[in-house]
Amino acid sequence: GTVRGSAPRGSVEGTPWVLVVRCTAVHRACAWGSTVYGVRKDRKPYTTMIVIPAIDLLDGNVVRLTQGQRDQVTVYSDDPLAVAKRWKDGGATWLHVGDLNGAFDGAYRNLPIAERIIQTSGLNVELSGGIRSKETLSRCLAAGAKRVILGTKACEDPIFVQEAADR
Repeated sequence: GTVRGSAPRGSVEGTPWVLVVRCTAVHRACAWGSTVYGVRKDRKPYTTMIVIPAIDLLDGNVVRLTQGQRDQVTVYSDDPLAVAKRWKDGGATWLHVGDLNGAFDGAYRNLPIAERIIQTSGLNVELSGGIRSKETLSRCLAAGAKRVILGTKACEDPIFVQEAADR
C-alpha cells in the first residue's frame, strides 16, 4: 500500500513536503537524504527511494504554488540560505533547488542564489527549472550542482539529454 503521513520529526516547520513510500512495511526510520528501506511480502529487504527536501524559488523567495499556478503563491521565506541551513540542521544531506522563474520563463534565473546555497550549506544540491540549453547546464554544473534535472527539455529533445549525459 501507500503510506502518507505528517511531516517527519526534524522537518522544517511551514515548509511543504511530500513523502510517499510504496512498500509492505518500513522497518527503518527515515532521515532526510537517506534511503528509505522496505520489506517485501517474502521478507526480503529492498531499497525503495531517497527522500530529498526541496526549496522552490520564485523571484528569490522560497515559495509553494497552489496547483502550479504562478499567481497563487505562498511565500515561506525571503531567505533561501536560512531555509537550506534549517534543512541541513534537520539532518538533510541533499537538497533540491527548483527555479520556478526558470520553469515558467525557460531560463534558470535564480542561479546566484542556488550557487550561494551550494557554497554555504554543506549540502549536496540538485538544480531544476529552466535548464534548457548547454550554456545553462554548464553554468549549473560550474556552480557546483551535484545533479541537474532536465524536465521540459528532456521531453522535447532527447538528443540534448544524450549530449548532457555524455559530459
